[in-house]
Amino acid sequence: MYYNPLFLQTPCILEDAFYQSDLGRLQRSIPFKELASKIPSPPQNRSGRGRKPFLKVEGGIALLILKHYTCLSDEMLIDR
Repeated sequence: MYYNPLFLQTPCILEDAFYQSDLGRLQRSIPFKELASKIPSPPQNRSGRGRKPFLKVEGGIALLILKHYTCLSDEMLIDR
């Protein structure tokens, strides 16, 4: 049996395909860690009380950018 890498969907191939897309290039061009370091973490993170947030600060920034990039509302983005 011969080896055909075209149909082999390894994480490396999928990651490379993402980074070659417009959204992947946008994601690599934004310094999320630097931006998140300028925003204080939510109070429940510091006190240890309350529910933990779903996303880190970087994820929140990324969602705001994704909303603008796709021109979708919060509800439409969640549905998608």
